[in-house]
Amino acid sequence: PVLTSALSRRGKDWSAKEYLAKPLDSTICRVYPPILIIRGEYDFVTEACTRDWESLLANDDKSVTAREVVLKDCAHYPHLEQQHEYAEVLEIFCSSVEDNN
Repeated sequence: PVLTSALSRRGKDWSAKEYLAKPLDSTICRVYPPILIIRGEYDFVTEACTRDWESLLANDDKSVTAREVVLKDCAHYPHLEQQHEYAEVLEIFCSSVEDNN
């Protein structure tokens, strides 16, 4: 059902109301790693969706950091459509996380 739903929305913007993130369960984990959100310029996952996710991930002490990167000239599969750029973003992000620990 999820894939069918996603395919039926191909080429349309998804609003945050249609694809809601759920709050993190603080009883499972109290410390979260830095988060990297990568999406394509033409992705059906819009800035409104990722903004909602970022707000749900934020906590009172701001210890959770989320970074969003939008890769140009691709849609929902930047790891396939822009492989080199995707790998570069991951390398920079992982290096920055490693440097901060």
